[in-house]
This record gives sequence, C-alpha cells and structure tokens, in this order.
Amino acid sequence: MNSLTLLLLASAAGVTPAEEIADRIVAANHKKVGVVPSVISRLGAREATVGSLGPRARTIPKVVHDQLVTLSTDNRYRGKFTVVSERVMRSAINEVAHNRSLNVADLGNPRALKAMSKYTGADGFVTLTFDEEPEILDASGDDDRKEKPADDKKEDGSAVSKRKNFEEFGIEGTDAEGEQFLSDTVKDRNILSTAAYMGDSFEVLRWSGNTLSSVGLQTSHPIFGEDSNWQFGKGEKWEQVKFQKLKSTLEHPLDIDGFPYDVQVVVDGQVRKRLKLDGKYVVQLEPGEEYAVQIKNETEHQALVAVFVDGVNSIDKELREPLGLESHRHWVIMPGVKGEVRGWYNIDAKQEQQKGNRFRIVERDQSVAAQQGFYDNIGTITAIFYVNDAASGHYVKYPNDKLLENLRGGLGESLFGTGTGEEMERNIKFKTAKRGALLAAVTLYYRSQQEIDGIQQGSGNDLVFPDRIDLADNRDRDRTDFEPDLQRDEPKSDEPKSDEPKSDEPKSDEPKSDEPKSDEPKNDRPLIIE
Repeated sequence: MNSLTLLLLASAAGVTPAEEIADRIVAANHKKVGVVPSVISRLGAREATVGSLGPRARTIPKVVHDQLVTLSTDNRYRGKFTVVSERVMRSAINEVAHNRSLNVADLGNPRALKAMSKYTGADGFVTLTFDEEPEILDASGDDDRKEKPADDKKEDGSAVSKRKNFEEFGIEGTDAEGEQFLSDTVKDRNILSTAAYMGDSFEVLRWSGNTLSSVGLQTSHPIFGEDSNWQFGKGEKWEQVKFQKLKSTLEHPLDIDGFPYDVQVVVDGQVRKRLKLDGKYVVQLEPGEEYAVQIKNETEHQALVAVFVDGVNSIDKELREPLGLESHRHWVIMPGVKGEVRGWYNIDAKQEQQKGNRFRIVERDQSVAAQQGFYDNIGTITAIFYVNDAASGHYVKYPNDKLLENLRGGLGESLFGTGTGEEMERNIKFKTAKRGALLAAVTLYYRSQQEIDGIQQGSGNDLVFPDRIDLADNRDRDRTDFEPDLQRDEPKSDEPKSDEPKSDEPKSDEPKSDEPKSDEPKNDRPLIIE
C-alpha cells in the first residue's frame, strides 16, 4: 500500500495525526466536516494550489480524507461525525468559485465558508497548508529567467538545492463562521520516490556493464560500514536513508554526461525542443496538440519505468504515488531501445490489442484538474526508472534489511496510508518483472508558448508557483492540461467506477482498497515500451 510518514509534532505518543484531527472535531462538536482537496501552498503573501509539492498537493489531502472516513466508522468515533465525500467537496469548490469569483486565498473567507457549508452541509472544514522554500522553486537564486540553451543534454551545469529531509505542513480546522478549532503542524519524511513524484530530477545509481554503482549519493554513511552496500537498498525505508544521503545540490540528469536514459516529448513524429527555465526543463505544448513521451535506454539492462502526467499514472489512469505502485503498472524499456508511451491505457491482460486515449492538451476548463474543482495546471511529465529485478536483480548487491535496525531511533513507521484524446488500439507485449532499486527520475514541465514568454519576461507566473490561481474558470487565461479519459469500453472490475460515495453514510464513505477484489486473474506483468 502506498504510504505517507506524517508525524504530528504536538501529539501525544501513539496518537496518529488523523486521530488528533478527529479528537478536535469531536471536541468542537462538529457533526460533518469536509477536507479541502488540495494543499494550499504559501510563498510570502501569495497562495496557490500548485507549488513545489507537485501532484502530492492532491494525494496528501486524500490521505487525510480517507483516514478520517475510516475513523468515523470506528467504535471510538462512530456516530460522532461524518465526512463530506471528495466528489461533493470538489463540486462545492467549483460551484462557489463560479458564482463568487474566488481565488485560493478566499477559501478561509467566512463568506466563502458559509457558501461551502450551505452546499455540502458541513459545519467544519480541514485544510492543509505548506510554506514554500524559494531555493527549491528557483535554482538560479535570482530573478534572471531568460532562456538558457538546451541542445540535447548540454547545459551550463546549474544545479538545484536538495529538499529538506522532512516537509512540514500546517493543519487548520475552521467552522462555517471562520472560527478556528484546529491549528497544528505535521512533518512528512521525504524519500526518493516521493521527491521524484513532486517533480525533482536526479540520478542515484548507474549501470556500467553488469556493475551497478552509486553516482548521486554521498560516498559514506556514518552508521553503515563500507561493505554494507547501503547505496543499493530498495523499498521505502532504504529510499528514506538514501534521500538523506543525496548530494546537497542535484544536477539535472539531462545535464550529466553519460546519463543513460532520455525523456523527450514527441509531437507529430518530431521531438519538441526542451528549454531550461529556473533549473528545470520545459517543453512547449499548445491546446489541441497530441503528443507522446519518448523514453530511451542506453544501458545493457532492462529498466522498469513509471510514467506520470500531472501525477496520474499512464497505466490505468490513477492518481497514485509511486511508492505503492505495483510492478504491473510500470513500463519495461528494453536495453538499447527508444520507445514511446503515447497515451492513457486501461489494460486488459486477456486482450492482445489494448485500448487507450492519446495524450492531448486541452483548454483548462476541460482538464482533469478542472473536474476536481481546481483550475490550476501542474503541467508535469515524470519518468521514474527502477532496476528490473526479474532480469538483473542477481547483479545487484542488495543490503541486508536488518542493517536498518542500527539506525538511531529507527525509521518512522507510516502513520497515514493512502488508499487507493482520441481512442487508439495498440498491440502491447507483456514482460515478467519485479521492481528493484530506484535508478533515476526525470521530470519535464509543459507550458504554452504564452506562458513560457511570461516566465522569461517576468510578466507571468513562475514555472512552479503562480502569482494567482483562480478557482473559477477564467477563459481569458490560456491554461492547459491533459485531456480527460474518453475511453468508451471500460474494463470489467469489481471496484466501483468512482471512489466517491453516493451518500454521507459512514459505510459508503470508506476509501477503496489498493488490492483488486475481482476473482479474475489480474495482469501481474508490466508492458514493454516499443
């Protein structure tokens, strides 16, 4: 199961953050609460639903929502409060935003809260906030945003600062009158996978023949011996250890000589030029354009690749973080191959031809973000590369997991768990695979030419953090996103088509499990990129 390691600073020992929130809800005598479905990022006086968290700004509130739903059915809290469904919360924000021309800062406005309360029936709202770090947003450290040449992998070597080992969030509870009933702070441990999911690009390990070596980690660890092979550990806890030992400044992998993977955007068979802005690579994409993500593997070994667009996995089109992503929801890129991921796929392992929808840039009001009640644009394409243990694991000197017991205080256990264009057909082959150690991560940002011009001239939004995001649709602003799934033939599944309940009864609001309930054989093999 995908997980977050949120640690509540002010809680008593053994009390989870969700339990702390539930206790405050009950103490304030709130009967029905809603969780704002996006983290509100703050940079000075500016607020937005986008920022350096990338798509995690969506997944973290979902964790809070799902855990509160689970607690509301627990014996301790049963009958004391219910939780507004995510669908209803998104619809409420959308409706109130359209009627009252709200922006993000207005979510705490009593007038907006009263309107939200009337729409949802909630008498209290929980909001997560995050204070941005300017050095993470802008690699240059100054206001010089002029375009830098980016011919293939040649660049000026500018690097970005590594994130802190923890991300700190505020949790705020407000009633319909604007009175606060909860104000607290939580910390979430960063690991390699979540940093990649948030948009960080880095190389950790590299193949040289049949030897895997460390390239992005500090050379030694104060706890583990030189022969412990800690650099090759896999899984959540080893990724946490390795994130802490990443080099303090991260050179973009596309700038590193000899980086064996490549990620490009292809439109009409032509590779779209990459620009370097604020230490990140950007490609121009305009509304109506269809594109593919081209991935190249120049090593002698297969790699598993998780491909996300705006945090949504290209296989089965789910908003899920990479840590808990099953092996069969990855692509396999064979040695010496350059292949394309051309769109969204809902995979049926029994069929030779797989149906999907091409990636297409659409107007903002048609985007997936708009359907969620927020008219922002994350605009990220992320590829995370892993060792395929089924093919190459015997070459990797994996460390003994018992070494983790040597860490002072150990590693925090997960207190929050996360629950769960044009139509095309493609002949896709399947390959046996097992995900091993994380090798590298590459994120490309996509923006329209108008947005790129604004960034370069300093007259528009930042690349990652905007000056202002309207919650309501503003057609004068040319924001773009990817196209919603238009597939007509839905695969059979025992899971509900929506994770949203049709009522606010506790039982119907339970988050769905990550494990399929169907008795039919599932596809446990990833797909080959060709």
